[in-house]
Amino acid sequence: MSDDLQAVADAFRGTMPRDAHVSVFRIDRLDRTGVPVVQASLILPDEPATIGYGYGFSAVEAEVGALGELCEEVHVGRHVAEAPRVTGSRRACRANGRWRTR
Repeated sequence: MSDDLQAVADAFRGTMPRDAHVSVFRIDRLDRTGVPVVQASLILPDEPATIGYGYGFSAVEAEVGALGELCEEVHVGRHVAEAPRVTGSRRACRANGRWRTR
């Protein structure tokens, strides 16, 4: 199982921006949960640092969790930056077919 999880961690790292520095380190001794805790940091030029925390029953589980947090931040941020902007009242957006309801 740990080989599979390490492959997931490596895949998560592979989705980070090319000019990013990603560091991962354990912080269990600073935390009192009794399980492995990992902090992952993403450093990009001219951007604030992004930090993710992961917990698990093993160090690799915690690493996957922390890197997964970084992935969420990076990919959602990229989508929001590229998504088209729509402005208007709810009524106007519904009339133009831009308001979706479930």
